[in-house]
Amino acid sequence: METSESRSIKGKKPAQKDAGLQKGGPVQRDVGLKEPAPQKTGAQIQAEKEAVRRQMRTALKALSPGERTLLDRELTRNVLSFPELSDADIVYAYASLPWEPGTWDILRFFLKQGTRVALPRVEKDGMAFYEIRSLSDLTEGAMRLMEPAMQTIRARAPHAPMLVPGMAFTENGGRLGKGGGFYDKFLAAEPGHPSIALAYEFQLVPHLALDVHDRRVGHIITEKRCINCLFRPL
Repeated sequence: METSESRSIKGKKPAQKDAGLQKGGPVQRDVGLKEPAPQKTGAQIQAEKEAVRRQMRTALKALSPGERTLLDRELTRNVLSFPELSDADIVYAYASLPWEPGTWDILRFFLKQGTRVALPRVEKDGMAFYEIRSLSDLTEGAMRLMEPAMQTIRARAPHAPMLVPGMAFTENGGRLGKGGGFYDKFLAAEPGHPSIALAYEFQLVPHLALDVHDRRVGHIITEKRCINCLFRPL
């Protein structure tokens, strides 16, 4: 005689085997882990860098004289009010190219108020900084950059604040230079300089493809703000 319990047992379908115990061995389950993104090759990084350089160079050169004057006016104001620069005895700076964020009014101000100013000169495969007393101490040098003339004296202030040029930056201090590696090498040799990049706001980008030797900057000054990069996540 069948009981209600035996009828219930007969009516049940046999349980399916666990997928992980089926013939052929364990089956990998999707636990939401993603494959790590493949690392970019050196060639891919260099290609990305060149693309950003071309984009930024085009944008910088497309500015009208009036637009550039307005941007440089606000940029200069922010630079000169930055405490680490306004209180410095000596500033490592650079002479900007015509299409870069302008430094010429900044140089004139520092020289007029008596702040010692040192600018870079390309030497062999690196660069060194030399003090100037006036803009007449500059002469055209490598890559058409205005450099300190030969009679100037080498600066030796390894903790002086340094103005740093660049093509593009990220808010956590990533910097893309022109490709020569001069500032990366110099800051690797003299890491005690507080590095302060000058840029227009549109030169800030969300991400840059960087190499291990690319040095990050501590601050970025634009025509709109001063960015402290030191405590931002990489």
